[in-house]
Amino acid sequence: MEISYDNVLRYSNQIASRFIKDRNVTEEIAQLAAIQYFLNKEKINKEKTDNWLFTVTKNFCLKRIKQAKENHEILLESKILDNIADNSPQYYEEEEIDISVYDFLSYKEKLILQSYLLDHVSLSNIARNHKIELKKLKNLIYRLTQEILLYHRMKEKFFTPSITGTKMNHAIYYSVQKLKKSLENNELDKYIKSLHDCKINPNFDKIKIKCLLKISIDFGGKEYNQAIIFYQNFDNLTQAFLFKFVFTKQNKLKIIEIPIMPTLLATCKKEDAPPELKREIKSPIKKGKSKISWALIDQLIEKKTLNVVQKGD
Repeated sequence: MEISYDNVLRYSNQIASRFIKDRNVTEEIAQLAAIQYFLNKEKINKEKTDNWLFTVTKNFCLKRIKQAKENHEILLESKILDNIADNSPQYYEEEEIDISVYDFLSYKEKLILQSYLLDHVSLSNIARNHKIELKKLKNLIYRLTQEILLYHRMKEKFFTPSITGTKMNHAIYYSVQKLKKSLENNELDKYIKSLHDCKINPNFDKIKIKCLLKISIDFGGKEYNQAIIFYQNFDNLTQAFLFKFVFTKQNKLKIIEIPIMPTLLATCKKEDAPPELKREIKSPIKKGKSKISWALIDQLIEKKTLNVVQKGD
């Protein structure tokens, strides 16, 4: 039976947490390990999957710790994106990885990943061969591995937290910041005019963005995707709105309907959350696989485990 992506992420995160206490770093290492698993999974001995993941994750952690010491960095306070450790052939079984299937990568990007993932060329040599600064190369590899993760989330129709470092995440964040600024400057008409062939709904007046909290993506639709924007309003309450979007032939994000107000938004304390809710908070889920029913939600609201902070008309 195939291991789901979220289970690989969870297991790799548990392993990384044994070596590093910084949650941001362990989550990023878990993503790297999950990507390596996905690229190699057809060739990995199924009976040795756990051992393979443990070795890959452990070595990413050890390299990351070494890097932190060299940079005189305190891991627990780390908020970096340059978390790609230099590679070594001992990390992976000698398996064939087909990078050519990722059509969204340029020829140069494929060459770089070929060197990094398959040929085990050091980062310093890759930087020298392609005339790229080492820091820029690390950021590029981070973005490319994130784009690969996003590709598989889209392909498998996941409901997932937005993948940081990707062009899609940047485009959504930029669009929301643009909306926030237009609302603050009373220039909503200008923002709406910039949205070509887009269905404009009322309720813009209900959106008061003090700061962004989180972006989630629903890739489950056949004709469109949905972005769910969580933010804090000026009363310090968590609120949300949604918009539908597609990708153009130029692979650019295009909003086709905005804003869509949620039917219900409720919050709860982490320690009070039932197991089903905790699982879905932590992991991406496939469309239609949600364990949370409206009956359960009603029960949790009645028990005041969930606190309703936003409700549709």
